[in-house]
Amino acid sequence: MKCIYCQHHHIYLLADGLHKCSRCKRKFSPAKLKREKRLLECFCQEIPITQASRLCNVHYVTARSYYLKLRRSIAAYADGVYNQHLHLVSEFDEYFYLPKSIRGNHDTVSKIENFLTLCFEEKIYNIMMPSPMRYTNVMDETLVGKFLRYHKVAKLQKSVNSITAFWDFFETFISKFRGVSHNEFYYYLKEAEFLFNYTKDEQLRILNELMGFHHSSDLA
Repeated sequence: MKCIYCQHHHIYLLADGLHKCSRCKRKFSPAKLKREKRLLECFCQEIPITQASRLCNVHYVTARSYYLKLRRSIAAYADGVYNQHLHLVSEFDEYFYLPKSIRGNHDTVSKIENFLTLCFEEKIYNIMMPSPMRYTNVMDETLVGKFLRYHKVAKLQKSVNSITAFWDFFETFISKFRGVSHNEFYYYLKEAEFLFNYTKDEQLRILNELMGFHHSSDLA
């Protein structure tokens, strides 16, 4: 086994079951790493948190926390990829998401999630936009929807494109969850973006690298 931090070969076992590296002096738990790697695999297979917690024999809160950690890592990774390719952005369009369960109801402006979807080299990147609630200070809420439809930020080369394909994908993806809070919506959006942009094999490889599982054989 190698040290997960510096890849040094000289590792020794402590009385509490942890392993310690003789070079960098850092400690780690192989058992915990195995659980986290299994949770990562469940995440890539889109297994719900409740089921993943049972499969990995961890508490629901632990599984939920690790899923959120993965989503945050995905968001940071997406930012890095976008910053390297922002000069290649060819199209963008604005989307207003409202959960299907409340569509058609009155007073739904506060529930709208507004984001801008950009496309570069068939990849998608999303940026959260200010809440439409900002317009309720200057107009009646019933007029906001109409105002938004005619004041979208957009640059499209064709009506059917990767952006509209992503929106359809996102609607299907987000419907699997019973409810996503405003504070966590961004991270679910980034997860959908990640799933849309990469194959299953690419997802697994990228996440293993992001979470430090470069040498999976060392956890066997």
